[in-house]
Amino acid sequence: MTAPRRIIGPSQSTVGAAAPGALTLATGSYRLHPVPQENYQGNFMAPENRSADITDAQSVSLWLWNLPLHVAYHKLLSAIRNIGPIFQTYINGPNEEFPHTCAAKLTFLDKDSTNRMLEMIRAKNLMVRGMVAEGRLYRIKVAPRPRRSESRVIEVTGPKEVVRMEVLERIWRGITYQLDEVLVLSEKEDSRTLEVRFGSYRRQAESARKAIYQHKDDAAFSGTQARLWAQVRSR
Repeated sequence: MTAPRRIIGPSQSTVGAAAPGALTLATGSYRLHPVPQENYQGNFMAPENRSADITDAQSVSLWLWNLPLHVAYHKLLSAIRNIGPIFQTYINGPNEEFPHTCAAKLTFLDKDSTNRMLEMIRAKNLMVRGMVAEGRLYRIKVAPRPRRSESRVIEVTGPKEVVRMEVLERIWRGITYQLDEVLVLSEKEDSRTLEVRFGSYRRQAESARKAIYQHKDDAAFSGTQARLWAQVRSR
């Protein structure tokens, strides 16, 4: 059986221009679409920026710094595999005070995972692209969340003409997401299956899947590429 082929992975940190018909090497770094997201812009009145009424010992949110400049989500997430389920990841770019490094907010679903991450940081074992990252509990406390059936991964199957990242990214322009990596699980003459791994459990995969099915409905109604989109499936 052929191993999955990665098309977005460790080295991609910018949007790449693909040749016509090629699989797009899309961003592996943070991707903020032009939809206002006040919770990511330092707005302390936004509900998700308000600290939970819990102790530090209960909080599951961390602040990481001394990350490499322009670090991709895939690189950061690869460094913390098997620590535990991550609810949200957001990478901040460099600023005037720290122009040569990045920082990140990392929120787990449970406290055990948070503690494992803190132990890794204290032991100086959090290595990202050759740099030892540092971290602490984030000043805005976040309570643990129950583990539900959400996934940060979706599979998309259908004709090659539409199951490619440059098409999917256009469909996802209305949502905010971060990409971990994209794998080609299978490929035939006229069709392929992509596995898209997002950076967080936080409704990113669910929103992406809904956008695909909304586009299917729109295509069927308008007749634009209706035959192709009728064959697309996502799970």
